Order: sequence, then structure tokens, then C-alpha cells
Amino acid sequence: ASKDPETPRWVRGGQHVELARTSASGSDRPRGPRFGTLVHALLAELPLDADPRTCEDLAHAHGRLLGATPDEVKAAQVAAQAAFAHPLMQRAGAADALRRETPMLLRTPDGRLIEGIVDLAFREGERWTVVDFKTDLSDAPLPHYLIQVRLYADAITRATGQPAQALLFGV
Repeated sequence: ASKDPETPRWVRGGQHVELARTSASGSDRPRGPRFGTLVHALLAELPLDADPRTCEDLAHAHGRLLGATPDEVKAAQVAAQAAFAHPLMQRAGAADALRRETPMLLRTPDGRLIEGIVDLAFREGERWTVVDFKTDLSDAPLPHYLIQVRLYADAITRATGQPAQALLFGV
């Protein structure tokens, strides 16, 4: 039997991962990679204060590109609107600095290069909050989700010299 992967010892910060979720992150909606891609597209491109009509229009446009079903498009709109109404996203909107869909590179002590895309990072005072959106977040997050967001928080800490908190956000 294989062991769950562990966060590498050299990761500086973000060992504790906070969990947050929206009211729309329940089990009675579409699932799968296409749905996740659609929700991520909306969260990346919509203004944090987007009105429902703008959300609907963008969901339909991305839904057509992805070949999404009408149920997936509607559920993605609901998920995005619930995410933007959540206190976490309200904090992001009022933050001192905000980054969305930001490429990240991190060199490991053994010389490997890890790259990824940080869904959302925002700074309040001298502390960053690094958020990874998940459309399938359970009460016991998958180990690789925890490692991923911890690595992102470590990369932000190394790049800015400021502490970063890691957070998985079920949307």
C-alpha cells in the first residue's frame, strides 16, 4: 500500500491549511474536470463585484467553448456568485494587494523547478492569503491538494519575504 504524499520538509510556511467553502459547494450539482474548468474560468475572469447578468453571459460563453451542459453552466454561475459573496472574497476585494491566476515558480533544494498557477493571493497588512479553488473539496481534502496550496504559499513567502497562509476554498 502506498503512503499519502507528505509536504516536503523544506517548505517554509503554510503548514496549516485553512478550509472555507461556499453554500453552493454541495453534492447536488455537476462534477468533473469540465465543470471545474468552467468554474475556474469564471472566478479568474469576472470582476469581484460582477453582477448576475455579467456572470451569466460569461458562463454561457465559456460553457460553449468547453461543450458544457446547461446544468453545468447554471451550476457554475451559482458557484461563482456564491464565491464572490463569501466573506473570503470580500476580504480579497478590500485587500492591500490582489493577484489572480498568477504563474508561480519554485526551485526545490535539490534543484527541481515546480511551476503552477496560483488561483488567488491577496495581502492584508504584511500577510498574504493564498487561495486554491476546488469544486470537489471534501471535509478531508486530498493530500495532493494540501501539498499544492502549501507549495504556493511557500512560493509567495519566498518571493515577497512576507508570511503566507494557505487556504483551500470549496466553491
